[in-house]
Amino acid sequence: MLTALTLTHAPSATAQSTAAVQIFRADQATPSAAAQPQADSAASQNNSAAAQAAAANKPAAAPKPDADTQAILDTLKTLPETERRAMVVYYKDLGLDLSPWLQDDNGGGTANGRRRQLVRQMRTVKFVRRPEAVLGARSQIGMESQSLPAEDASDQEIVQWFHRHAMAAEWDAVKALLVLRAGNEAEGMYAALISGTNHADSELIPEDVLGLSEAAPAELTDWQIDALAGLLKAAAKKTSTRPLIERFRKGTTWFGTETEAHRKRTMRLLLAAGLPIEAFEFMPSLEEAREAENAVVMKGHAEYLMARAAEAKGAAADRMVENAWSLFGEIALLDSADTTLRSECLSRAVDLLPRVPPGPGLAWLRSLFEHPSLAPAGLQAVALKALKLEDEKLPEAVRAQAILTMKEAVDTLLAQQHLQLDQLTIPLRMLTIGLLSRAENAIKEQANKNGVSEVAALLLRSMPDEAWRKQIEPSLVGRAYNAFIGVALIADETDLALELLAQGVERQPAMSTELATGFLDLWVDRMQARTREPVMNNNAWFYAFSRRSRPSTPITRGWQQRNLDRLAELLDVLDGIGIDGRKLPGVVTALSASYGPTQAYERDTIERILGPIDQIDASVAGQLASTMRQGLSGDWRSRKAQEDAGFERSESELRKIVESGYDLATALAESAVANSQDEQDAWQHAILRAALSFDRMQFRGEREQDAVAYHAARKLVFSAFEDAASRYREALADGRVRPDMQIYNVWFSLALGASDLGALTLEDLMTEGMENADQIDRIRDDILKMTPQHSNYHIGEFARGVMSGLSQTKPEVKPRLLQAAARVVGDHPAGAPIHRTLDLYNELVEDEIHLHLTIDGSDRVGTEPFGAILTLQHTASIDRSSGGFARYLMDSFSQFSGGQWQTINYQERLQKSIEKSFSGTVQLLGIGFFQPMNPAVPIRLEGQTGWQEKPMAYLVLQANDPSVDRLPAVQMDMHFNDASGPIVLPVLSNTVLIDAAADPAPRPLDDLVIEQTLDARPMLDQKDEQTVRLEIVARATGVLPQINHLFDNLADALPGYVLDEAQLVADPFDVSQTHRAQPEEEEDTSTNRNPYMAYSKTLPNLDPDSDGLFRLGTMRKWSLTYTPESSVTAAKPDRFVFPAVSDASTQTLASLTVPRKAPAEGEAAPSDAPEQAADAVNADDAASKDTPADSPISIKRFTYEDYDLVPVESQTLRFDSQGVPPLAWLSGGLAALLLGAFFVWGRLRASAAPSPVSAAAIQIPESLTPTGAALLLRRIEQTQARDWPSSERAELRADINALQRQHFADAEPQNGDAKPLRPTVERWTQRVGR
Repeated sequence: MLTALTLTHAPSATAQSTAAVQIFRADQATPSAAAQPQADSAASQNNSAAAQAAAANKPAAAPKPDADTQAILDTLKTLPETERRAMVVYYKDLGLDLSPWLQDDNGGGTANGRRRQLVRQMRTVKFVRRPEAVLGARSQIGMESQSLPAEDASDQEIVQWFHRHAMAAEWDAVKALLVLRAGNEAEGMYAALISGTNHADSELIPEDVLGLSEAAPAELTDWQIDALAGLLKAAAKKTSTRPLIERFRKGTTWFGTETEAHRKRTMRLLLAAGLPIEAFEFMPSLEEAREAENAVVMKGHAEYLMARAAEAKGAAADRMVENAWSLFGEIALLDSADTTLRSECLSRAVDLLPRVPPGPGLAWLRSLFEHPSLAPAGLQAVALKALKLEDEKLPEAVRAQAILTMKEAVDTLLAQQHLQLDQLTIPLRMLTIGLLSRAENAIKEQANKNGVSEVAALLLRSMPDEAWRKQIEPSLVGRAYNAFIGVALIADETDLALELLAQGVERQPAMSTELATGFLDLWVDRMQARTREPVMNNNAWFYAFSRRSRPSTPITRGWQQRNLDRLAELLDVLDGIGIDGRKLPGVVTALSASYGPTQAYERDTIERILGPIDQIDASVAGQLASTMRQGLSGDWRSRKAQEDAGFERSESELRKIVESGYDLATALAESAVANSQDEQDAWQHAILRAALSFDRMQFRGEREQDAVAYHAARKLVFSAFEDAASRYREALADGRVRPDMQIYNVWFSLALGASDLGALTLEDLMTEGMENADQIDRIRDDILKMTPQHSNYHIGEFARGVMSGLSQTKPEVKPRLLQAAARVVGDHPAGAPIHRTLDLYNELVEDEIHLHLTIDGSDRVGTEPFGAILTLQHTASIDRSSGGFARYLMDSFSQFSGGQWQTINYQERLQKSIEKSFSGTVQLLGIGFFQPMNPAVPIRLEGQTGWQEKPMAYLVLQANDPSVDRLPAVQMDMHFNDASGPIVLPVLSNTVLIDAAADPAPRPLDDLVIEQTLDARPMLDQKDEQTVRLEIVARATGVLPQINHLFDNLADALPGYVLDEAQLVADPFDVSQTHRAQPEEEEDTSTNRNPYMAYSKTLPNLDPDSDGLFRLGTMRKWSLTYTPESSVTAAKPDRFVFPAVSDASTQTLASLTVPRKAPAEGEAAPSDAPEQAADAVNADDAASKDTPADSPISIKRFTYEDYDLVPVESQTLRFDSQGVPPLAWLSGGLAALLLGAFFVWGRLRASAAPSPVSAAAIQIPESLTPTGAALLLRRIEQTQARDWPSSERAELRADINALQRQHFADAEPQNGDAKPLRPTVERWTQRVGR
């Protein structure tokens, strides 16, 4: 039977509140499980009676301990006996006697008086609630509940029973054991249970936490509630807490709304579990809390607002955060609140400062710093927040604003009277470090950006004032002033930056050079950013971003002058503190940045800033000369760059600027040589002087084109290198200088044609490099004059330098660069990488790839056009490893190079290379490229398999004169990749011999298609010069011959007329696959094709012809003009005989005829095609027939009837006796009959109702075309104008001719010849009606 005994004890002076502890005891002692087996039952009973007697004689229980003492007691109960006794003695020595509360009662003893050790046994079990452990405990218990262990059970049995039921969530059983069997160790066991369950791997749900709380043997202490809150927080992440809150509303043993204690425990549990929204209904109102100054409840309301803000968005969320911040700040300033709670709320309020408006935040901070006891803690919190700002994901402007708010509040603190700054040293240091970190990050982000950002403006205001800067500790002075100067510079406050520099140098003279160098570097970055980024000054930009960024002023001469003045002022400041700023390494960069990229340096300005030329420090003079050399070789001499910068300078003005620049740069280099303290530096400056002379020589050579002066200057430059190298060898042999490769590297680079290998171009190699080829051998000879040790070192370093810098050179110069380097290195072992790379290149172009040029037909070409096929023969392996060769035939190929995607027209490059090859004794008349995706065909090359041949181009060539005996080699640049990056290897074709002195052999030809169009209208209409034109268009596979070789009877085609050779127009060759016969394809009549999709037929892939060669088609167009033999002709010609294909061309056609499908019944055999084609062409009109279907010749003939193009079936077109074609006679007869009928009908109408002819009798179509207008006017001329005066008939004829010339002739209409269409027709129809 259980009884409840409640004891209370007044709180001690240190206690914060009273607590009621409910202790459950058994009405009879629990026997020990460790009774000895030899004891008989009587002894047991005696021992039990003795125990009862002792209990009866036991003094009254000690008073209830206060909260602090209770916390110590709870901890001691979990310790082993020996450790517990030691701690009791320890606390007794401190004046705290814990023995009254640790007296053993009967509940903890056994029948023989031995104490239980349950808490100690609890260490042998784990309460981590993993799924497998929970299921295992459940299976051990079974489906039926187990009774409590016997009263005399052993400690181990009790603990094991307790562990099983706790793991199985049998919380009622757990509580029963704690009450009935644990005795005075119940609280210790419960504490061990909570601690063991509070593990990261424990899987709990809110019901488990509730059950665990219900198992408490006594009222829950604060730390136990906090431990349960930790379990609930983990459980709430995966499950819902609504059922738990509902249980709380109904009430539980320890939680709910039954009493104020229940409400407080519930609120504490939920708030500690991170569930402020759920805790809100268990909290008193905010007004009640404020009235009672209940800081705990006020903090709960603040947490609730923060949780609600996390769920909201926009302005509503911001308002909740501001209200929560206000509560945290209010609690921090509440004197009656607990100190720990105030400190926590102070930190939370400072942490939320970036999210609240600057005004309230600054006011609160000032109130905080005015509080004597809170000022140090507030400054500490502000400093920690400043340090953490960089790690938070906040906008830059928000960070800067937070720093500004903190700085202004600290200014208020530092302005207070009687302030003990010693107490604020460390927090102020931390805050300064946070401010410096923010400033340094902003400087990195804004240094290379044009304009002044909002962040820079805010940080400029956040910069500590003089009083604060004086408190900065010496070790931070250098870093602090570097940051202060940087903030001023990114805010474009250069004058302020100079003042800060002077202050920093005054406080730390030892860091003056570091501060000045940092100033120069950042100042240069800001000025260069101005030149790189254009300033946006349009209204839209200003309207949209004026609040975020202030655009800087554009670069002007005034801006340049101000920067130069500031640089001079800076150097004077440094001189005043004993530092020679003119020797700083950044002074040259600062001087260069003060100028625009196209503005040359003036001698007066250099001397004003740095002093006389001959007194400038050697390193500065050399660096400035090197900088000038870059400008002189680039934008200073470029007229386009000058125009882009807004300077309109003539060629003579540019030349004067460049010449003056070279004078100044050379003087600086000579000064550097003269003032060098180190001989090593002297050689380097001497090399720079020689390089300037080389650049000047090139500049003058480009302008003057004086070969004698150029070669004299060239000889002088390289003589200077030989002299400098000779003195270098002597100094090296004497040990006065260290080995240095610069002189030979520059000498080698200049010998190839450029002062820098990275800027070397193929054009430099082919011009300067060829002229300076002798210098390569001189470099090697000069190195070999050294001692063997030194020569080996220099050759090895030279080879390594070439290979390491190969990736920086242009792809097309790498092979020739390595060839020149190999001449310098020779057979030195260090040159092995160079030789291996060259061998690899040679293997590619000699053993893997061949560019093959083949003549189409016989090599007896004479001086007539002939064809040639350019193919690429390669191994299958190189085709796979290089990515294929189709790109060389593409006019738009995208590839990733140099860190970006580039579109390259490889076809254009190949075409230019071919045109360059045939610019001498052989003319290139036409060029056509094969389809990029035309597959390569397998071939055997010199008996070896594994080779493929890909057609590249078909060329139409012609020898200039009979002395030509060979075709020039064609060069094709092939692009590959190796360890150094992209590389371009030139591949040359084979040499082809030709015989241009012999008579030309017939060229192979196939699929000849001819269209002949005759225009005899001027002759038939007897107008103009009565000329007759014949237009011939021919297409074929192979090269078409000249027109006089292709056709017979050109001159005899029209009796009484002669062929005017002077008016013969021949268009150039057009080479394309479309000009050769294409296989017939079925038309795509499907209806499922997308009608909106771009659709174009692609050409089919080509296979080699029957002779194994690839061919494209060619097209020629000729325009022939026939004129009358004399101006007076007896009669017009009665016929025109279209030119026929010559027999020689017909015979040539047979050579390319490929086997065709078997002829159908009644058709001629393919072998008879040439004869049939010839018969069809040359037969008389009566026997003229179409060419057979499979003949290699197809001829179509056309002529004009009025404005219509009509086909002509026979070779001979006959006219009537007066030169009118028979069809015209037939149509004329029909027209006469119609006119006669019209005349009779008109007479009958006139006799019936005489009236003038109306204009409506001739209807004008609504849609009037030029052809319809011309026909209508001719109808009026033929039917209505016969009785008109001759002047009107002539005017009508002139209008008809003008319309024809305007709309149907090739030439532009003459002045005044253009006629408006409809008004002209309407005028003549109205004339008909008069």
